[in-house]
Amino acid sequence: MVPTKTMFATYAPYLIATWGIALAGIAGGFVFGIASDRKFGGRRAPVITFGFLGMAVILALFGISDMMALGPIAAACCLVLLSFCVNGAHGMISGAASMDFGGKKAVATAAGLFDGMQYLAGAFVGVGVGYITTRWAGKHGTGRRFRLRSPVRSSCPACGTLCRKAAEDIKES
Repeated sequence: MVPTKTMFATYAPYLIATWGIALAGIAGGFVFGIASDRKFGGRRAPVITFGFLGMAVILALFGISDMMALGPIAAACCLVLLSFCVNGAHGMISGAASMDFGGKKAVATAAGLFDGMQYLAGAFVGVGVGYITTRWAGKHGTGRRFRLRSPVRSSCPACGTLCRKAAEDIKES
């Protein structure tokens, strides 16, 4: 079988997403860690805040790219950008914050509690997301109202808490 342009066009989003998500996730961890140390004096909250805000912006772009029918390559690029913010913030929360909370003697326990809570939340979220998408988006509907509101509403409590913490850290310096 000889590869054609049509085959590559359908394969390109897959390549962008698989390689881009992995590489952007690694880069996000490095960039967020360096920013935490060099720009914010080792404080984690401002960097995590920027990560969460980045996630909200990228999710909005993801919805806009869908409404504008930009295609699978735009969706793959949004997923790559999202991976950068998600993995960067996750590294700060699970790795560095566990060291802050656990101290030298209880780092492993704190990291285990952080990761355990993420898996526990993931177990409950699966059922909730299914209910919400079926109720708001409909079984066969487009769900534009759901896509526009959900990134903003879901990120507000977390971003609000982290923004307050970041503002306190910035005032202290």
